[in-house]
Amino acid sequence: MLWRAGSGYRPFPRPIVAKSILSDLPSRWVSLPVHTNEALPSHKPPGEPPIENVHFRFTGKVSRALLSKFPPETAAFVSVIEELSVRNLPRGRILATLQTLSSEFDILSSPKRTCALVQQMVQAGFPDRAMHILNIAHSVGLVLPHNQYEQIAYQLALRNYWRYLRIVATMARRMTGSWTVRLLNWAMRSYIETQEYGLLSAALGEFERCQLKPTRRSYHLLVEGHLRNSDLSRARDCLVGMQGAGIDMNESTYIVVINAYRALGPNDTVEAQAFQALQGTGGTSDTMILNGIMKLRIDAGDVPGALRVLTLFTLSPDSDNGAGRPPCLPDKATFNILLMLLARRKGQLNNIFRIYHQMTSAGHQADTDTVTALVVAYSTASMTGSALSLVYDMCKHHHLSVDRNEFNLLGRLTEVTEPNLDQVCSVSPNSDVFNALLRAVLPQKGLIGMRRVLRIMRQASVLPDATTIQIILSYLHDAHHISPRSLIKVLAVLINFPAYEASLTVQHLNTILRSLVRGELDIIRTSSWNASAQRVRFGHVPRFSSQRLSKVAPNFDPTAGISLDSFQRRIGKISKPIVENLLERQVMSDRMTFALRIRRDAVIKLDIRSAERAFDIMVARGIRANGYHYSALMEGYVLLGRMEDARNVIERAFLAGVKPSVIMYTILINGFGRLGQPDLAKQTFTEMVARGVKPDFAAVDAVVSAYWFVRAYKTSRNLLLDLWPLVAQFPPALQGAPLRELLAYLRTHRGSSPTKTARAPESRRERLRRIAVRRTMRRTLSELEQWQQVEEALSWAKADIGLGHMLQADISNTRREYDSF
Repeated sequence: MLWRAGSGYRPFPRPIVAKSILSDLPSRWVSLPVHTNEALPSHKPPGEPPIENVHFRFTGKVSRALLSKFPPETAAFVSVIEELSVRNLPRGRILATLQTLSSEFDILSSPKRTCALVQQMVQAGFPDRAMHILNIAHSVGLVLPHNQYEQIAYQLALRNYWRYLRIVATMARRMTGSWTVRLLNWAMRSYIETQEYGLLSAALGEFERCQLKPTRRSYHLLVEGHLRNSDLSRARDCLVGMQGAGIDMNESTYIVVINAYRALGPNDTVEAQAFQALQGTGGTSDTMILNGIMKLRIDAGDVPGALRVLTLFTLSPDSDNGAGRPPCLPDKATFNILLMLLARRKGQLNNIFRIYHQMTSAGHQADTDTVTALVVAYSTASMTGSALSLVYDMCKHHHLSVDRNEFNLLGRLTEVTEPNLDQVCSVSPNSDVFNALLRAVLPQKGLIGMRRVLRIMRQASVLPDATTIQIILSYLHDAHHISPRSLIKVLAVLINFPAYEASLTVQHLNTILRSLVRGELDIIRTSSWNASAQRVRFGHVPRFSSQRLSKVAPNFDPTAGISLDSFQRRIGKISKPIVENLLERQVMSDRMTFALRIRRDAVIKLDIRSAERAFDIMVARGIRANGYHYSALMEGYVLLGRMEDARNVIERAFLAGVKPSVIMYTILINGFGRLGQPDLAKQTFTEMVARGVKPDFAAVDAVVSAYWFVRAYKTSRNLLLDLWPLVAQFPPALQGAPLRELLAYLRTHRGSSPTKTARAPESRRERLRRIAVRRTMRRTLSELEQWQQVEEALSWAKADIGLGHMLQADISNTRREYDSF
């Protein structure tokens, strides 16, 4: 077992990635006759226990979850199938055991009935048992036709079981001896969703080997995958190849591009081409293009731009848009986009219910995206009880084994009384719904709430996915500030126990890099604001060794050139397989990875030339820079005292379509303050207000501190009193307070704290908090062991379908790790 490995066990073995799309299946599959249903010998192999005893042991292990959804005979039959698949018995013994089940055995003699049972397992939330049925069916010589494999793949895709879909596609190729275009397209979709971009790039070669002609759908999948991997050059090559194959670009191509381009950021040219692709017929294509443009605008923070796109829709099919063209009607996705946009803003709950009523009145039924938006809306409105009640009603409607006490321990269930929400219960919850619930629970219940949500997901037969892991890692990093080593250990456990849908992604790597950059910032952080100003004004050399900082990696991707080996000796070995795994899968750096590299070079290493080179590489790849990238460059120039270059960065951002933010101006104001130029700091503040940028507490603190630094205390106090009303109402109780007290109150309200050089002595409260975190994480790891059945039962698929690259973890070592942080 993974968590009880021997002394020679490596927590992170070297990643094993398939060199081609086809992988070897188990030897018993290879040797069986592929194109025949020939009966297998039923004699009992020597030295094996009697069949009756084996059958008796099987019937005692019927899953309670299976019994809640299937008749007892079917549940018992599936339990026997699962045991036979796990035990890796010879074919003769498998057939002899199944023959003792009388009529139930007839299911495996008919491809149609076998396909129906597999689909029922998938629809009920048991994809692992569906794989076991296919495994045993193949073992007894049953071969399904291509169209039935395609039906199973479709059901798996509906529920986002992408790794199981990959297994089915590979099974079909091995058992039937050939691919079909649809199966290859399904396999490509699974590569995209699991970030297997190396296999995706090899897909065209598989079409050629099988003498199949790629369809428009095939090329669209290639373009979408490369765009989501921030690989614009390969996406362009695929479009050129598509046109070379005689397939012209049409509105469906622009729909794919506009939706996948979100990974690269907004692009005016892409949006203009998408608008030109509008046919003006009011059809589905026009609606999907406008939906993609809305998402792109929302991701860029341009809510007014998204609302302008929304005005092109109309709810009445008989209305006139003034251009003599049919109106463009919103679809379900349009309403869901608008619901999620409002769900993240406070005070919009009534508007959300109004839009939901409009959606149902237009004939659109709620789906998981709708429920996810409602859960987010309740969380934003501080109504976690209503969110819990909504999810519980959905689970109870579909999964009788869900325990209400688990929900009660997360918070008091508040009955949802809003009208027209009854149909929401008919929606089967998926990982997106539980991820939204997890985000709502974590700030209030912490790691204990995380354990309970994972337990509910297990009861509801919903597997955690990569986003679930990302939420947990981000919470551990942001709320508990655990070390990169501990993050890597937790990541290793999380991507193993929830089985296939929790694969390693570049987003997980970004969280580790964030922790690494934060640790390096702690190394170089000066003891006070004055000391930092002295370094800027007089160029004092920082008192730290550059050997403690990470160096440049030999490969730019997937870490944007940040080396994990040289930060600490303790994380070098355990982090290397993560990078190698992503590198083998050809995962490229995304916008966040580049942002971390630019910040590390500009702010930590003070190597502004290296930061500018990384910025240029990002732009050359077609990735649109945002305010975070420009702010990191500005901060680097400010720390070097190059204020004119820092100001030019603001103009560069403005010309690139990025609106200057209050953070950028605050960086400038801090820079002038550290240089002892408070008048320029005040002038920058005035310029910021004149350009329509609303100041915040940090900006006011920065300009007031600039005068404090040159000992102009009276001017500093008067300026603070003048600027305070711009950000909040001045408290009357502080009317005659001294400057120090006013600044202390301002910074308390702002939520900032002074920087420190070394870690302060640990208080009793901090020590107790650390102990509580360690204890809770140990219990969480124990909770994750409940997924061991899924993990062990499908070990044959992980080893034989080419999924051996997933990282392994020794949980006992992981638990011991928490004793050190």
